[in-house]
Amino acid sequence: MRNYHKEGGEVEETMYIAVSMDMKQNKYLLTWALENSRGKQLCAIHVHPLYKKSITLDPDPDPDPLYYHPLADMLSSSSAQRRKSEEVLLSAVLDDFLHNSQRSAVDIEKLYVKASTIEEGIIELIEQHRIANLVMGTTAGKFYSRKTIKSKKAVYVRDNAPPFCHIWFICKGRLVHTREAINPLTSSPGKNVPSDQLSCWSTDASDDLSSSLPTTQSSSNFMMGNKSETSLLDCDLTEADNSRSVEFGESLRCQIAENKAEKAERLYAEELRLRKSKEEELAKERGELKTMQDLWKQISNELSMTAAQKRALVDQLEDAKLSLKKSEDRLLSAMESIEKYKIEHDEMHVKMNNALEEAQNLRKQLSERSSSSSNISPFLSVFSMSDLEEATNCFDPHLKIGEGGYGNIYKGFLRHTEVAIKKLHHNSTQGPREFLQEVEVLSKLRHPNLVTLVGACPESWALVYEYLPGGNLEDRLTCKDNAHPLPWQTRIRIATELCSALIFLHSSQLGCIIHGDLKPSNVLLDENCVCKLSDFGISRVASINKASTDQTTLVFTNELKGSIMYIDPEYLATGELTRKSDVYSFGVILLRLLTGKSAFRIAREVVSAISKGALDSILDPSAGDWPFVQAEQLAHMALRCCDMSRKNRPDLGSDVWRILAPMKSSCQGLSILRLVPDNQIPSYFICPIIQEIMVDPHIASDGFSYEAEAIRGWLDSGHDTSPMTNVTLANHILTPNRALRSAIQEWLQLNQSV
Repeated sequence: MRNYHKEGGEVEETMYIAVSMDMKQNKYLLTWALENSRGKQLCAIHVHPLYKKSITLDPDPDPDPLYYHPLADMLSSSSAQRRKSEEVLLSAVLDDFLHNSQRSAVDIEKLYVKASTIEEGIIELIEQHRIANLVMGTTAGKFYSRKTIKSKKAVYVRDNAPPFCHIWFICKGRLVHTREAINPLTSSPGKNVPSDQLSCWSTDASDDLSSSLPTTQSSSNFMMGNKSETSLLDCDLTEADNSRSVEFGESLRCQIAENKAEKAERLYAEELRLRKSKEEELAKERGELKTMQDLWKQISNELSMTAAQKRALVDQLEDAKLSLKKSEDRLLSAMESIEKYKIEHDEMHVKMNNALEEAQNLRKQLSERSSSSSNISPFLSVFSMSDLEEATNCFDPHLKIGEGGYGNIYKGFLRHTEVAIKKLHHNSTQGPREFLQEVEVLSKLRHPNLVTLVGACPESWALVYEYLPGGNLEDRLTCKDNAHPLPWQTRIRIATELCSALIFLHSSQLGCIIHGDLKPSNVLLDENCVCKLSDFGISRVASINKASTDQTTLVFTNELKGSIMYIDPEYLATGELTRKSDVYSFGVILLRLLTGKSAFRIAREVVSAISKGALDSILDPSAGDWPFVQAEQLAHMALRCCDMSRKNRPDLGSDVWRILAPMKSSCQGLSILRLVPDNQIPSYFICPIIQEIMVDPHIASDGFSYEAEAIRGWLDSGHDTSPMTNVTLANHILTPNRALRSAIQEWLQLNQSV
């Protein structure tokens, strides 16, 4: 047997492969060892069990891969041929393994030993030869993890192998478990092996494997002791082998007899089962035959009945033919009656149309008389002409506070409330239509920055509004009647509130409402300079133009109205009134808030100043010291709104509001108490939802401040839109407005001290 230890006691790097009787498993082990040997010498080891039958007559339904081989079914079961059969089987296995290794051009050593069990033989080889690297086959179920081995022999070797041995367990060519070496082997040669249990062969092709299996020779490197001890051991082993052979033969004969008895019992049971099955089939066929006889009798009876029914049906057919002839005669008579009734129906239809036309004319006349009162919303108050005359002292000229294309505006005192009354001109042709349009819009909309319509008087085509003592934006920008100029903070707030009102109109539930006549004179101010948009006489409810690629809201009109300085150029050219028409007018108002100049060519002047880097020179000095960054932002945004092309103008909700809302929040707390008269509550302090002074103001994502409890209640009730703009909120995050809260507390302290 070849020595596996180098001179000086150093252990040679050798990988041992535990060869089983399963050729397929051996191929898996050899393939894995060749791929992972990393230059190590390979050695095949095999353990032949002494006390266990190597091959049984009946194939094991779940053979162990280390023991079972398909050739076992073909071997003789006689005791005399057992040894020879095992030797032939082992020779075939080892020849197959060597053949696979020679095809891989690898020289593999072989080591063979006999032991009581395979697992004990492997442990014995590991201890005797100091095996440090061992590759061993195992089995693993479908639901076993990679680190779990199923074979009892593999488990035994894993648990009982010396700690210096590193073992790889392979299943179907895959590594399923590794037992790491605890104390790696560095030296110490292996122990001796008895010569009758151990054999070793070279992989040379000239070696005869079948003659090598029963040999008792061994290498001098693995044999120690004297010859007398060896002879005694051989005798003992021979006696034990003979005794086992006799026992094996007896056991084999008993097993054959038992198998024959079991087979006879199975054949008898099968014969009984077949006999019972045949008897059941015969009984079933007899039952079916009886059923067929009964069925034949039933069918015969039914045929007799069918023949009788056929005769009855022939008689009924003759009767039906007679009835059909009578029905045809009646049908001809009915058709003549239908023609007669049709002529009468046409005459009645003509009379009905004449009556409907007459009724429609009468209804039209009646509606013309009562159209004024029928178009008034039930939510508005209806006033008589005498009520208005009493409120205005018969429309006293001294109470006249304004004049427009629709008519004159008077200040009045109606039902203990100051109101503004707009009365139609006597010679106005569009007054009734504008009256109904404004009632239709303002009666159904509510917004903090839309003027409130109190009621109407159909007799005189007059409208009654809330009274706003601050006048209009046009008068404040021109400082009419020595009015105080508006600070830049107030102008930014007015722009933000006006933008909020327009967004609300453009996204109204009634449809996209386009104001169409947006200008400073239609922007009214209350005592706190809060803006209120008014004059909806020429407003339009737009529809969606589905043919347009950008889904623009359109209204086509041939009646061009409004101030020429604020009218959309494309509206003048095409007659198409859109949301972007209001954006253009809003841009002109922004430029006027910045500069305080006239609307005539104001956009050109601002563009020229910006191009020269002299924006400060054109800003309105009466507004105070404008913050340059905010002024520049407003100027650029206003010029975008005033773009000649409608497509280039920004959207109020998504573009303009994102710039104005932060501006309003940043300057909301600056000198807020100096912007309002004494003892008057600033509008910023009032919550738009509950209309009370805020205690804990919070800023929502729409840029407006609300009482914290009120806005949370609004959101918790299922609303996801802004209470001010009716636009969907970007989020529900609320930010405390500490600047506004400080201003409210300061104002309350000042008024309490007064």
